[in-house]
Amino acid sequence: MIVIKNIQGRANDQVVVEYSQENAIGKPDKIRFPAETALKYSIRRQLVLTESDWESIKTEAIGLQAKIKAFSLVAQRERTAFELTKALKSTKRFTFTDQMIEVAVARVEELGYLDQDKIAHHHVTRSASTLKSKRLLRHQMKGRGISDSAIETSLDNYDEMPAALMHTQKQCKVIDLNSPSPGQLDQVKQHLYRKGFQTATIELCLQTLTKSNF
Repeated sequence: MIVIKNIQGRANDQVVVEYSQENAIGKPDKIRFPAETALKYSIRRQLVLTESDWESIKTEAIGLQAKIKAFSLVAQRERTAFELTKALKSTKRFTFTDQMIEVAVARVEELGYLDQDKIAHHHVTRSASTLKSKRLLRHQMKGRGISDSAIETSLDNYDEMPAALMHTQKQCKVIDLNSPSPGQLDQVKQHLYRKGFQTATIELCLQTLTKSNF
């Protein structure tokens, strides 16, 4: 049998429950519960429960904690389902089962917080993306677990030329714009290629460079 030794309130509608085996010697174990679970099962001092009932209550409580944590994580910053799942798996305070995580992520997604089209659009339009090529943005979004269709839709109207020109301008600080040598042009070309820009974009940048339009 399991005996509830103590229960203490905590911030954010949480309680800490101390419990131990009946007649056990030593310090009781502790677990953090959502207050609503404690109220639902009238968890209180000296309450005696069978081990199976206690395990059932604990499982329900931890499953609810997974949902609470999931909403807390998406409140901190925008996340994909992949990122949210990964964050829940690395939570230190609780050990959530795969099923608990799956249910929590599904609930968050059900409420519209994991819209891949919206997340992809935000990824492309945020200020940090202004210096990035389509290929690099595509690679980043794939790493976030965004679907191919959402990625391509978000990139449909993305013009990588301004970003390529900005990279070209940076490279041109050490180049004679009036008469760039073939080696210098190749240097710029290779730099843009490493940044992931498309061949057509690179060629257009080189044409602009040779016309000294910076």
